[in-house]
Amino acid sequence: MFQQLIDGISYCHNKGIFHRDLKLENVLLDENGHIKITDFGVRAVPQHFREDGLLHTTCGSPNYVAPEVLANKGYDGAASDIWSCGVILYVILTGCLPFDDTNLAVLCRKIVKGDSPIPRWLSPGAKTMIKRMLDPNPVTRMTVASIMAND
Repeated sequence: MFQQLIDGISYCHNKGIFHRDLKLENVLLDENGHIKITDFGVRAVPQHFREDGLLHTTCGSPNYVAPEVLANKGYDGAASDIWSCGVILYVILTGCLPFDDTNLAVLCRKIVKGDSPIPRWLSPGAKTMIKRMLDPNPVTRMTVASIMAND
């Protein structure tokens, strides 16, 4: 399932489309085991970029939003989608969210710090991938290409 998600996101990114609200609830599974990525309501297309080449709209679901989106200083849509995919992978493997709190301000602080415990029982490869996808620094965060190379 996760590989299909990355393939779908890669396709979108190659077409200049950035989802910006990826979450497990927006990834549907059909009767043949194929995923469908849904809810492109806040997607970004090339016309949405400012002169600096970045997106500036704060959007997304709180538990899945990347720290750079919260910083409100402009962000790369691809890196932000990868963060959300990292949250999805974490949920698929553990059954819980990596960043969660009933207080939105506390949740945002956890996300910005990238402070999430990774269960010891996950495989070393899964731990590494999650850490690299949930890197608070979008410049050093794993990319679609590096994820596909690691499959």
